[in-house]
Amino acid sequence: MKKILPWMLIVLAGIFSAQGGSVVTVGAGNVMSINGKKVFPIGFSPGPPTGGLTDDGTDGLQELRNAGALFYRLNQTNNWNTQAITNQQAALDWAGQHGMFCLIDLSELSAFPATDTNTPVMLTNVVNTFKNHAALGVWENKKEAWFNGVFVADLQRGYNLIKQYDTNHPIEQTHAPRGVLTNLQPYNAAADILDLDIYPISYPPGTNSLLTNKQISMVGDYTAFLSQVAGSQKEFWMTEQIAWSGVIPPANILHFPKFEQERYMAYQAIINGARGLLFYGGDIAQTLSPTDVPLGWNWTFWNQVLKPVVQQLGDNSLLADALAATNSTMAITMSGTTAPDIEFCVREAAPYLYIIACKREGPTLQATFSGLPTNITTGDLLYESPRTVTVSSGQFTDWFGPNEVHAYRFLNTNQITVPTTNNIKFYEPFAYTNIGGNVSANNPTNWALNGSGTDDLNVTSNNLSYPGLVASTGRSVTNGGNGLGCRRLFGVGAADGLVYFSALFQISDFGSWNGTSSQVGALTASDNQTFRLAVQIVQVSSTNYLFGVQKGGTGVSPTFDTNYHHLGETILLVGKYDFTTTPNVVTLWIDPASATFGTTNEPAIGYLRASTGTDGYIIDRFNFRQNTSTSVPAAMQWDELRIGTTWADVTPTH
Repeated sequence: MKKILPWMLIVLAGIFSAQGGSVVTVGAGNVMSINGKKVFPIGFSPGPPTGGLTDDGTDGLQELRNAGALFYRLNQTNNWNTQAITNQQAALDWAGQHGMFCLIDLSELSAFPATDTNTPVMLTNVVNTFKNHAALGVWENKKEAWFNGVFVADLQRGYNLIKQYDTNHPIEQTHAPRGVLTNLQPYNAAADILDLDIYPISYPPGTNSLLTNKQISMVGDYTAFLSQVAGSQKEFWMTEQIAWSGVIPPANILHFPKFEQERYMAYQAIINGARGLLFYGGDIAQTLSPTDVPLGWNWTFWNQVLKPVVQQLGDNSLLADALAATNSTMAITMSGTTAPDIEFCVREAAPYLYIIACKREGPTLQATFSGLPTNITTGDLLYESPRTVTVSSGQFTDWFGPNEVHAYRFLNTNQITVPTTNNIKFYEPFAYTNIGGNVSANNPTNWALNGSGTDDLNVTSNNLSYPGLVASTGRSVTNGGNGLGCRRLFGVGAADGLVYFSALFQISDFGSWNGTSSQVGALTASDNQTFRLAVQIVQVSSTNYLFGVQKGGTGVSPTFDTNYHHLGETILLVGKYDFTTTPNVVTLWIDPASATFGTTNEPAIGYLRASTGTDGYIIDRFNFRQNTSTSVPAAMQWDELRIGTTWADVTPTH
């Protein structure tokens, strides 16, 4: 029996996040969502030491987040105690500052026999201590449970107890590359997410594996095996190599993957069904260069090998939407090679079709893909620009060398929606001279007010601007805190086709806002009170906040982004209300890439989307929301409001 220590009986004051905790779910197709946004999670197990810096002095987590990573696990080698609580709290707070999420290793607390009455108390307190933190991502069970002789029944007791107190975060179980289906599958009862660690790079090759295949394509073999273990019922990830025990000197020869190898292993895992990737061994002291030793993490390997891989697959990448999509049902086939020499998967994320393919070891060869929509005539090879493929009668042929990866993207014009009779086009530059006065005093018939209090949506002398967007004209307006909500009428309404808006937005002071989910602006119906596409915000720290999008309707929750924004930052918001689909769909882009401005097609990545809510209203105004001092920030600024029927209408460059 373990002794109950004092910390086990107390939930520490101040440990909870100031805001509501994160909500992490696994939905249809075993795809993860964080706060309503579908993601392909990439993480580090473990990441750099809490508060650590890169070799050039950059905050370590910010460097990883900028590349597109989402998850970070603190290296915890000791059993849970007061120091572990303190360490995990610091890691969660650090992750929260950078829009990342933590895997919390429950280790010895995650499994206990029926006769143990102390461990459940300890586990309950740990779960209750951290479950409401905004940066909590996933609970981790004791690693390699079957390989380490942990009983399923003991692990399931821990699983059931966690779920009793926290239904907002999944539980992950990592397996060693050992055992067979009947050994590992019983552990599914104690996990929501499965993971398997496999490290192919060593001298001699493949010493981590018991398979006949000692080449790096063993990653695909083990991913396919884990897919069988999951049985289509569980999301599963793969943990891949930075370094591991088999390359630690002096007993072993130090050996790292090269970029082409790391890239191949990551893509091969995805093709074989992995819904997330972790990278292990960045902190192993004996493998660090003299430059990295004082930093506590392998930034040399990151810069030379891993960073460009994460940039290709992270949540800012050209593949982000495809990786967060389920596999397509499109009947695309491959010929010209003997399976499984070339492996591939097909994804759709409108308006694009993606084929992600890679080849195992062996000779260079050609393969022909067939079954593409006949309207497609060409495709890009992502990250191989300017190379393209030509598609004829629904098929194309390409070359593959050993361990080579190709990520094809095809514009599928069948998935592009054309507006119908809606002809709204509107621009409000706030070109008024009454500095400090109500904007509604200028042509009052253009404005509608709602609520109680004072109208203080006021004209201010300066502009907001955004790189790549046409230069701002006129002035801008400020609002916030107590006051009336002000609606700018467009002069014409729309109930069909597409309605786009864009606006520049900034928060300079939260004031006494309570930080909970709050609308700040919205495409609004002609009844002046029904919000069709609402821009939501939620505070995550004293200086940072997140954006979300919400479609109007009773009891509808917003879908939030995971990228933090800060006080004083000018944001370009671009939204779309789509009447052409049933149910209607709302989409919000936050700081879209300037390369897309003025183009025919909206960006296929980097958006929030929602369809839950009520349809059937006419949109004819935009709401600049005020309410009470606790329900909205104290100081907001708006500029350059545009309404149109196309992306180009609201993102002009000249």
